[in-house]
Amino acid sequence: MSEFEGRSSTSGEESELTTREKAVVIAMMTSVSFSSNITISLVLPFLPQEINALGLPGQLLTGFIFAIFPFMILVLSPLCNLLAKRLGRVFLLYAGVPLQTVTVVVFGLSKMACKNPKGVIGMFLVSRGLQGFGAAMANLAIFAIVAETFPNSLGKVMGLNEVIIGIGFMTGPVLGSLLYTSGGFSLPFLAASGLLALSFPFVILYHRLHNKRRLTITSYHHIGSSGDRGAAVGAEENLVDFTSGEEKQNGMSFLDQVWGVLTWRVMVTAAVLLLGTGAFGWVETILSLHLQDDLNVKDKYIGVIFAVINVTYSGFGPFVGALADTCGYKPIMVGGLMLSGLSFVLLGPAATKVGDEAGLQAQRYWEVALLGLFGAFQSLCMIPTLPAMKESVGGKLDQHTVNTIVMIFNQFQNTGLMFSPPVSGALSPAIGWEYTMAIYGSVCLGVGIFASAVFWTYGGVPEEEAVYEPVSPYASTEPLLVPRTQSDLEHMESSHSFSRSHSLQSPINYCSPRGG
Repeated sequence: MSEFEGRSSTSGEESELTTREKAVVIAMMTSVSFSSNITISLVLPFLPQEINALGLPGQLLTGFIFAIFPFMILVLSPLCNLLAKRLGRVFLLYAGVPLQTVTVVVFGLSKMACKNPKGVIGMFLVSRGLQGFGAAMANLAIFAIVAETFPNSLGKVMGLNEVIIGIGFMTGPVLGSLLYTSGGFSLPFLAASGLLALSFPFVILYHRLHNKRRLTITSYHHIGSSGDRGAAVGAEENLVDFTSGEEKQNGMSFLDQVWGVLTWRVMVTAAVLLLGTGAFGWVETILSLHLQDDLNVKDKYIGVIFAVINVTYSGFGPFVGALADTCGYKPIMVGGLMLSGLSFVLLGPAATKVGDEAGLQAQRYWEVALLGLFGAFQSLCMIPTLPAMKESVGGKLDQHTVNTIVMIFNQFQNTGLMFSPPVSGALSPAIGWEYTMAIYGSVCLGVGIFASAVFWTYGGVPEEEAVYEPVSPYASTEPLLVPRTQSDLEHMESSHSFSRSHSLQSPINYCSPRGG
């Protein structure tokens, strides 16, 4: 395996959490992803017409309402990272999931609570924005926990999550349309909030299992046997989350922590993530009008064609995740971006040429087939991005560094969701479908070729693992310092040197990664 293909060896062994604990982490991730994405997409069939009924421009305002969700995740992810550092990931889970649940209810009751049309739109925007804040908190906590729980099979887990996200996005409009027809505007949101609430017991169960493991580890600290202490340290290293974020401080400021993670490998991976995420918004913004105006596709088939992208994207998810874990994250990711770019070029000028030579029906089949391939190529591009970003830092990463990596992941992902729809929506009427698609496809191909060249030349992971510099655990700012064993107590009495209680965090040396 070449350097380009190689994954970081720094992930270490797979977490030694029990099968039940791992199952709870997976259940928490998938239930939150599924219910959150249903709440995002269920308004698609009826929100524009509801806003039109208020005497306001439905399509324009629906775009703003959708855009504010990723905008809030983009802007507030750094705050969520600070909250995770200060208060811990479990706090983010307890705050993020209920906040999403409540704001979905508020969104659904907005028309009943306010009779002024502009006031209704204001409530839509505020509640959707706060839902984005809740999603930012929950996503950072969950993805950071998953990244530490499954260091060597993160591709498979992310592949599974993308399947769940795709199912949620496909289920949302169908469920929303049925409930809207049956019970009016509020019913879909009340039902969706119930689905979100059903994911919360997994958060509670995860917290209880985490506390049980903490108590087990703490009990080891009161046993003087060196063998038992070794077991305790081993167990500490596999404790994935900690309720207090002040444990294991490394003396670095927040900006220093972010700057230490932003290596060139992380930034190249982030550029791939941004373009990959943006590709969805780029094509889906202009596809509907292209199908209607250029290909004369009937309205009843347009939704099916959109679904083709989601079906192939989700269907290839588990396979792509396993492939990336085996063959390396970066070659799969970069190859997926270039193939997505190629599909855009073939959907643009090449598709027009097919229509000119073989007829309109042949062009329809050509484009639907390419859209299906595009979904599969996007799974190649998107699923490996988080593990690829994680391995780009190198070393056995501490909790706060993983939080920062997930924060950067969330920001670039949502930047892609935000920038592409307005840009493609402005370009397509001006220069046409084929050139709009060709431009984005060419950019993806160019960035993919560049990424391939630099990863092949300099390696996909840092040549040296991160250097871990021990930091004194005895700073006056660190709370609740107690001796572990009788020998520690004797040593403390003579030198005042002692370590933390594991009601806080692991005493593994806190560090900052170095290198590319």
